[in-house]
Amino acid sequence: MSLLSRLPVPPGLAGDVQPSRDPVHQRVYNAAELLSIRHLFAPSLFFNNDPAYMRTARVIGSYVAVLPPEDASSEPNRWMLVLKTGQQTTVKIESKQADPLGNTVVCCSDGPHVLEAGELENCARSWALDVRPGSTVGEWLDRLVETGSTRYRLVRGLGFLWWMDYVLHELNSFFLGLHQITDLKSWIRMVWNKDGAAISEMMRTLEKGVWLEMESYLEGAPWRSASVGLCAGPRTNLKA
Repeated sequence: MSLLSRLPVPPGLAGDVQPSRDPVHQRVYNAAELLSIRHLFAPSLFFNNDPAYMRTARVIGSYVAVLPPEDASSEPNRWMLVLKTGQQTTVKIESKQADPLGNTVVCCSDGPHVLEAGELENCARSWALDVRPGSTVGEWLDRLVETGSTRYRLVRGLGFLWWMDYVLHELNSFFLGLHQITDLKSWIRMVWNKDGAAISEMMRTLEKGVWLEMESYLEGAPWRSASVGLCAGPRTNLKA
């Protein structure tokens, strides 16, 4: 007789255990549904360094940078927001695809070095933007969370450029000189080569992704109950 067979059986578990007839327990979820549910509870911000350290860094300047084109990319160029935290140090904020469904996460990581000429390392081209003094990286990130910018899904792998265009609008209170943002919104619609030159001056239509509202997923879900104390974060001005 094994040790396990000599253990006492808890009350209510003696005899054959019958499978639950609850519809919630019997439902079979497909891969897309499982990814959607997982994304609701996964962090929407990722840090490659100590979050407390990165969040408290003072922002003394900013850039919007376009990366060299990649053959495997669904869109001609990727863009990122770069916050200057020292004479040569930066923090980059970019959206990345998190799963096959197209859900994205916002990644905050050590950014490119500022070169002597004022350009950013390994970027095709970058534009410096003046910022209002006194802000921290954490305040910029909090603004993205508050506006729902960290809950976003690509459509057929497209939508990164539209996300960047929207983020610039939502963060405009941190910038000085809003005419710079207007110019950048035009440049995002162009295709750039690895040397930082516009391949064509023709403006492209940005492909839209989908903003994700937690409430819309929870409503009517078979696993939803009164004990699920979840709610969507504040969300404002989500018009493209």
